[in-house]
Amino acid sequence: MVDNEEALGILEDGGARVDVNEKVAYIPAGMVDKALETRPSGFTIYNQECKAPATLEDDNVYFCPGSVALNILDSETEKIRKPTLQDFIRIVSLAQTLEHVQFITGPLVPADIPQPLLDAYRYYLLMLNTSKPLFTGAFTVDGLRVQLEMLSVLRGGEDELRAKPRAIFAANPTAPLRWGGVVAQNLVDCARYGVPVMLIPMPLPGGNAPVTLAGTLAEHTAENLSGTVMAQLVNPGTPVLYGGGAIVLDMRHGTSCIGATESHLLGSGYNQIGKTLGFPTASNIGQSDAKRVDAQAGLESGMGIMLAALSGINLSRGPGMMAFANCQSPEKLVVDNNICGAALRFINGVGCGEETIAMEVIKAAGRDAQEYLTSSHTMKWFKKELFFPTDIIHRRSIREGEREDSAWERAKTEVTERLDTFAPVSLPEDKIKEIMRIMQSYAGSKGVDVLPQVDGWVG
Repeated sequence: MVDNEEALGILEDGGARVDVNEKVAYIPAGMVDKALETRPSGFTIYNQECKAPATLEDDNVYFCPGSVALNILDSETEKIRKPTLQDFIRIVSLAQTLEHVQFITGPLVPADIPQPLLDAYRYYLLMLNTSKPLFTGAFTVDGLRVQLEMLSVLRGGEDELRAKPRAIFAANPTAPLRWGGVVAQNLVDCARYGVPVMLIPMPLPGGNAPVTLAGTLAEHTAENLSGTVMAQLVNPGTPVLYGGGAIVLDMRHGTSCIGATESHLLGSGYNQIGKTLGFPTASNIGQSDAKRVDAQAGLESGMGIMLAALSGINLSRGPGMMAFANCQSPEKLVVDNNICGAALRFINGVGCGEETIAMEVIKAAGRDAQEYLTSSHTMKWFKKELFFPTDIIHRRSIREGEREDSAWERAKTEVTERLDTFAPVSLPEDKIKEIMRIMQSYAGSKGVDVLPQVDGWVG
């Protein structure tokens, strides 16, 4: 089902049989095959300075925080509450400092942003103050279009934005087998611009998909391929990321669990099917259903992030996210940054060459262990070979009578230290003014005369 007249017409013109009354398109195999021929097997996203390219292809692995949480875990009370704009600024500033989380996103939906501006205003702030590649999306058609306009200004024009995109846009079909009106239009608009789009079906086994994982994977594949066909009909060559929201229904409690083993299995399955079809891939495994930053959070996120890396999922969205993908935590985000770093080190494997096998070093040392501690070979290689986590991971020696801070307290300390290092990106004054003008005009069209105030950020 495609609840969008323009998108339905595009499918019909492309060769699909369309039932206009039911808004249903029947897409033949030949249309799918043709779309797979024109869709790129990979693409590159750049930061604001057109540097630090993230090439999503083969088994390259990148991480992005979880998006669009309606809650935050309060750093002082350890209680889940509704987030504010200042929470948004704090957690995005933190994400900008993380070494092993290469993308940035709108991780929260602040309760104090006017409803008509919820999608565009969050990314307006990100564009003006951060530099990492973006994962974005919109709740409205106008919200997506104004984001594309602002990104074009930053790049210097639409052609430059196509050549060196900074953002991947989300398009989420609704299970089972349905494209809503806004989402279908956003997919069409992204394709017209030629900007990368991530398809994110979220079939729920036993909820809106077969309870068997194979059945859910089949439904998920159809939803991804239908979006690919639409994008390629609008603009052949549009970059498409074969994504998904891996989630399962706990039949005992009626909760949608994103940290479950079966969610990890589904996410890995999405990746295998996408890679077999020749797509770059994405999934959200690596999140947790825990309500605190505790052993459950470490267990579920640790398993998921490592499996995402081992599977070769190109973009894994999830660091910081908890409580059924509905809550972000700055403390969990810095913990997950360590997990991402460890996972990236793991998939780099053991480098075997003449210098790393180190036969001459072994011969020189013989049975004298001290030779290794003082060896120039050790000094040259130890930082390259070993991953050193931050102090959240307690590796200091045990001292009698010493009280060890909890991982939560160490994470709080690291959050504060990292926020002290954040500095907003520096942009040309003319581009800042033009983006502010676009946002003010958009806000005015929605009946909002004054934009929310922010401390310490441009905007």
